[in-house]
Amino acid sequence: MSKSKNRKRRVKDVIKLCIFSCISITAALALPYFFEQKTNFIYTLGAPWAHETLIAPISFSIEKSPKKYEQEIDSIKQSIAPYFVRNIETENRIEHAVEQALKNGLFIPSDSLFDAVIFNFNQLCKNGICSETDFEQINSLSSQYIKIYYGNQGQQMDKKKIHDPISAYNALISGILLPEDRQIIQLCNIDKIIEPNISYDRERTELELNEITNSVSRYKGQVVEGQKIIDYGSIVDEETFQIVKSLENKVGEMSFSKEFRRSTLIGQIIFSIVLFALLGLFLFIYRPTIIRNQHKIFLTYAAVTFSQIITGVFTLSSEWDIYILPFTMSAIVLRIFMDSRSAFMTYLTQILLSALLFCPQAEFIIIQLITGLVAIYSMHDLTQRSQLFKTTLLVLLTYCILHFSIQLIHLESWKSINYMTFISFGINAVLLLFTYPLVFIVEKVFGFASNVTLVELSNINHQLLRELSETAPGTFQHCMQVSVLAAEGANAVGANALFARTGALYHDIGKMNSPIYFTENQKGQNPHDMINNEESAKIIISHVTQGLELADKYKLPQVIKDCIAQHHGKGLVKYFYLSAVNSNPEKEVSKEPFTYPGPAPQYKETAILMMADAIEAASRSLKSFDEKSISELVDRIINGQVADHMFDEAPITMREINTVKQVFKEKLKSMHHTRIIYPEEKK
Repeated sequence: MSKSKNRKRRVKDVIKLCIFSCISITAALALPYFFEQKTNFIYTLGAPWAHETLIAPISFSIEKSPKKYEQEIDSIKQSIAPYFVRNIETENRIEHAVEQALKNGLFIPSDSLFDAVIFNFNQLCKNGICSETDFEQINSLSSQYIKIYYGNQGQQMDKKKIHDPISAYNALISGILLPEDRQIIQLCNIDKIIEPNISYDRERTELELNEITNSVSRYKGQVVEGQKIIDYGSIVDEETFQIVKSLENKVGEMSFSKEFRRSTLIGQIIFSIVLFALLGLFLFIYRPTIIRNQHKIFLTYAAVTFSQIITGVFTLSSEWDIYILPFTMSAIVLRIFMDSRSAFMTYLTQILLSALLFCPQAEFIIIQLITGLVAIYSMHDLTQRSQLFKTTLLVLLTYCILHFSIQLIHLESWKSINYMTFISFGINAVLLLFTYPLVFIVEKVFGFASNVTLVELSNINHQLLRELSETAPGTFQHCMQVSVLAAEGANAVGANALFARTGALYHDIGKMNSPIYFTENQKGQNPHDMINNEESAKIIISHVTQGLELADKYKLPQVIKDCIAQHHGKGLVKYFYLSAVNSNPEKEVSKEPFTYPGPAPQYKETAILMMADAIEAASRSLKSFDEKSISELVDRIINGQVADHMFDEAPITMREINTVKQVFKEKLKSMHHTRIIYPEEKK
């Protein structure tokens, strides 16, 4: 490849990396601007303090607990004297009505009884007669007094002297000493006359109540900057619990100030840029193939950014333990679609960014990184669903062991360990099982193919492979042989053998549309003898484009389409090109009609597939399958492909190519070995 092409590719790589980095950093940095910042301590009343010794970073007031504050307010509500309004007109009217009832009575023995009854009733009215509802409310108050006012005058009255109509009548009757006098008064039906002369003044009572409650302080003390709040491993009592809550609320209030937001934003911008730059530098130097693959680079940065947003929303809107979140899910997904180093570096970036949201950060980083390594190492090759269960169990066990060991290091006794965290680990493990459907979603969104999908596609009972075996049996056998060679070659150089094998099974599906034009399906007659070389080349080349159309129709993943498109690269249909050259020696024949559309192999696996396809097809023309002829064939075919720069864009070295050549030689000898002739029985 020329230097100019190399330079253009590097420029494109840098531009692509900058675009995705800016998108990811913007999404990550939007989080602290829109959400309130918290200290994110994880603690429980009555449990040991699992963080490092807490020193007050700022001075703040200690808030009363909501329960205690509400109790004080309720106490004030109970003790406050409610206001009642005296209705003088009503009072005069019922007093006059009582006098008339007594005068109209059947018999009044003396003026003294009349005067006594009137005096007692006037006293009841003076003390206050209220409705039954107000009477119940007054008796429920802890205050001994109520306030009665009329006009600009008011008085404080003992609530024991207040009556409702029924109790006022009973008090009036009980005030008469002689039984015969009581009977006379009862005949006057005074009980039907008595009605309330005072009523509850809700507006004035609530106004005074609000003034008093607003004067109640929400604070009960002060913590100065630098003061020790609690030591590591100490039990969180009620007072300490409220102090930490007060600190969190104070930090939350500060987060709304412009100065705090500005400093937080600048700090996170710097921190994020450094992490994303390091991740990008690693990919640029050690994994340039990921940089060139826009789907993989987008998955890499999207995994970090999306995880950051989900984590931030969870911590700011929930009081749950942060260890419920399955951080290792992203490590597993990344490992399924990328190599272990790239997956770990991306996961490391994710954890370091998320650590900004938690406290203590050291413990969080240690636990998450080690469990992430366990998840990545255990998920070496997802080909069965049971592997995900094994990985989940290993992650759960690692979480528990690490948390238990860290707690033992800092606590005085194992009895002080907060075992509630282990429940969070269990929930984490359950959520981790949802990785399987997440892998399916990632496959559909980014066009990837996991090993589980490749295993399903490699089943020869797949509808497309069955049609290939029925329509073009010779091509089907060719694909089977190529898949064996490609898998062996990929294994030898550490490539994905399953990818190479599955891609080889589908690489020639385009031949189904016109199988008779390909030698492996012909039975004596060759239709190319009846058409010119250009038309023959067009038909041969069309099996690539028609194969891609079939792949779209059957919704095959992008990696299989890459195998179909790249297995001939931009090579020539040499047979018909040379035939055209020999048929027209007097003029120059253009290579364009005889050239495959490409592109050249972009993966190590598609490069190996190209070699295996050419070797298997050429081996059918060998008359003798001895070691020398096979070795010469393999060397000639692959050396020709190298000379034609077929593998310049694939990440494969000459050492690996030589290794593949050796594997092909050994495999072809075993595939085409000569069988012994069985002797016949002599008669």
